[in-house]
Amino acid sequence: MVPGGTKAALVVACRELVDVTMFNASLRFMVRRWLRRIAHHCYSMICFTCLKRVKSIMKATKAWKTGRGMGARELLDIKQAARFLKVSETSLRRWTNAGRLACLRVGGRRERRFRRADLLAMMEEQPAVAHAGHLCGLYADHRGRVSQAAGFLADGLHPGSVCFLVAAPEVRDAVVEQLKQRRPSLSSDIDAGRLVLSEYAASADAQNAYWESRFLGAVRAGAHSLRVVGDVSGGRIAQRAAFDAVLDYEVGYDRRFRRFPLVTLCQYDARTLSGLDTVRLLKCHEDVFRYPADRLLT
Repeated sequence: MVPGGTKAALVVACRELVDVTMFNASLRFMVRRWLRRIAHHCYSMICFTCLKRVKSIMKATKAWKTGRGMGARELLDIKQAARFLKVSETSLRRWTNAGRLACLRVGGRRERRFRRADLLAMMEEQPAVAHAGHLCGLYADHRGRVSQAAGFLADGLHPGSVCFLVAAPEVRDAVVEQLKQRRPSLSSDIDAGRLVLSEYAASADAQNAYWESRFLGAVRAGAHSLRVVGDVSGGRIAQRAAFDAVLDYEVGYDRRFRRFPLVTLCQYDARTLSGLDTVRLLKCHEDVFRYPADRLLT
């Protein structure tokens, strides 16, 4: 049988090795295999051999944790970098082409290589809601609707981003007025196309065609993030169609536009919703649970 202290030491060593080998698939495979052996076998020779190998590799790769060993070991290829940031390789290519993310070019094919420090800096620059896609906001009065929309848009108005506000004219005017108090340069944002104002179309098909055109145009113009606030309850789709049709629109929107670097806040008047309607609405906006509740309930 394996002495308890030896087995525990091996478990700790293997777990510490995980972060050292996080970008090396072959070493990760060996660590997993050794951990399985610890779990299923009790032979002292296996444990002592594995412990010796783990300590040897940790000594050889200590530069990962101490910051030494600059060079090829620190560089990630585009697949590894995409997995690290949890984005697509296409997004990384677009960001490097736009100069938003630094990369090195290596080899005859000029393949991209990324420094881990640059990727970490990129993560820190992202808004808190960067990885949430489709949110639902509930408001109880006009003031709550306006403050919710203005706060959400203010977080997204930065270089390289395009924001959209879709609401009735009187609501748009109130949101814009509140935004100007937070951002005196808002008129310049509107003139430059960083904030686009519109009203909901009469049908879901027409509205989706509008989104398709606008999102494609913004991305082709170099936008790396898109943010939408839509007052669905105050729009013509919700006013002219049954609630089931509104939910169908939401599901279709989510499925169709997930391919864009997009965050959407769909606003609903809580006073017009039953308890069952609210539950069904939240089920169409699963990303809502990743966002602070006080920002979505006003």
